[in-house]
Amino acid sequence: MKKKAAIIISCLAALFLSACSYLPSANGDADSDGGEEGKITIQTTEEAMDKSNVIASPIYEGTLNYRITDCQLYQSFEETGISLSDSDLGLAIENMYYELPFEDYEQYQRLSDYITPDGSIIDAHRLVVLDLNIQNVDAVGVANKNEFLINDIALYGGEGEEVSVYSPAYFSEAGKVDPGNEAHVFHYILEQGEEMDVRLGFIVLEKEVESLKGAIVPGEEDVQFNIW
Repeated sequence: MKKKAAIIISCLAALFLSACSYLPSANGDADSDGGEEGKITIQTTEEAMDKSNVIASPIYEGTLNYRITDCQLYQSFEETGISLSDSDLGLAIENMYYELPFEDYEQYQRLSDYITPDGSIIDAHRLVVLDLNIQNVDAVGVANKNEFLINDIALYGGEGEEVSVYSPAYFSEAGKVDPGNEAHVFHYILEQGEEMDVRLGFIVLEKEVESLKGAIVPGEEDVQFNIW
């Protein structure tokens, strides 16, 4: 059993990649309608877009649409069907980001803070997996015409001024655009007129699960949507 646990942890550790350059700032640059500049306000269920709606990204020139096809909550990676031995996994726990003033952020720095040797998520956290359909109608990417970033999608959690911002920890297409380049781990290719199905995973605080909202950030204004 110890040997098996060691193998799983070694496999996970090898798959953890960094994409910190795309994280929100500690001052909360994403801003909601009517909110104080620099402050994030989580919208109510009635205010946020319904998860069944097509959600147009406000970031790119042209039209890039997201549609949630499923959202599930898990206690381990094994439950998701995600293969931890898949070399294309994009697990980046250091890419998970807590918006201040979450005071305990500094306590969560190591792989073992989130995942046990058998691949389970520790009790204080849960794994949220979004299944997304992405349709490129006529959008133009950031660097190349057909190249886009998936980590403009985040989750917000919490209440009042204590808002946590969660960036993706897992992307089903991670590393396929430029293998070995950690800076491009959350890039993907999608030609105009085409669509694709992807999975995004977020490790979140269990106490914030019910309050979670999806968001497209950054931008002049974030676009929030319900995930439950």
